[in-house]
Amino acid sequence: MDARDANGVVALFAADGVSVDAPYGIEVGRLRLAQTLPAFFDAYPSLRYACRRLIVEGDTVVAEYEVTNPHAGGDWRLPGAGVFDVRNGLIVRHTAYWDEKAYVKGLRSPAPDIAPPADQ
Repeated sequence: MDARDANGVVALFAADGVSVDAPYGIEVGRLRLAQTLPAFFDAYPSLRYACRRLIVEGDTVVAEYEVTNPHAGGDWRLPGAGVFDVRNGLIVRHTAYWDEKAYVKGLRSPAPDIAPPADQ
């Protein structure tokens, strides 16, 4: 994520892979990720991600992480966790868990609209 490589992130997902933001209950596929990640990276260029713990068991990976935003001031930190279901080396489902209230406070603006269009 720190590399801001939307194509690289999308390439990690299987053709039928989905990513779910648990706080919003939004599920998006590869196409929507490819459409929204560049805007997210542009909107928040100072976000930094650090993996604190990685647990792998079979085809399931759990990553505990921390996001920081040096431009938010102070010592803002957003802890989170991602659960990844993997098939043939590609992500088929990713679910992200984080505190939306802390997220918005640290960014100083609301999260970009990542909801899929009504027809998807």
